[in-house]
Amino acid sequence: MLCARFGVGSSSVLVGRSSPSGTALGSARCSWNAKVGQTSQVLNDHWLPSIDNFTTTQYMIDTDKFLNPERLKSSLLLASLYLTSYELLKSAVIDNIANFFSTDQINGELTTNQQYHDEITKVSKDLLKSSCGWLVKMDVITQDEAEAIQAIRKHRNEIAHELPKLLIDSELNLNLDYFVHIRELLGKIELWWVRNFEIPVNSDFDGVEIADNDIFPGRVVMLDYVISVVIAEQSQEQSTAEHPLHLTGL
Repeated sequence: MLCARFGVGSSSVLVGRSSPSGTALGSARCSWNAKVGQTSQVLNDHWLPSIDNFTTTQYMIDTDKFLNPERLKSSLLLASLYLTSYELLKSAVIDNIANFFSTDQINGELTTNQQYHDEITKVSKDLLKSSCGWLVKMDVITQDEAEAIQAIRKHRNEIAHELPKLLIDSELNLNLDYFVHIRELLGKIELWWVRNFEIPVNSDFDGVEIADNDIFPGRVVMLDYVISVVIAEQSQEQSTAEHPLHLTGL
């Protein structure tokens, strides 16, 4: 089992699902609900009618999605979690390759070599696309998986650039299936790098048989931990709610 370098213990990922409802917990529940009620009334009486023309062309207003504190918080948490997950996947795709080809030095600092230019930057200015192509060529991922990463990025851009719409529009919601894809792809890519490059150069593991389940790359550990913390907090807050989050384990 890999202990020091790659982590110890089993790892799993949990993904929140469904739209939670219920009231905020804690001693401030009554006062908070009163404030929410007052704010909701102001929004319904003044703000929503004033943007009718705007919403008919851009947003499909879902007042409960926006004015329900639990649903609003859930949307924000899942959005931030998705953005974080994507950045970890993007880093695994791009940075590992760049680091592998960083053999030249400029002013005493390592930089990518000519081979990186020929196989990555020359292929496309879009480093994610060209790096995915390199991973396909090396049989790390399939072409379908490379296309899935592009779809994951497209959804990321939609969430990041249209966050207000996500919070209020009934027609825009996080695609939770992408969380599963991100975790699977991240684990697959990171495992390949560890098996093919990290372990072979570490004499501590010469002649040692290491199962895939005993390898825990840093990015995977980080993602699993972040997701588990978010879901644990959500589960605690939703323990008395009518529709708590459903958890899906990998």
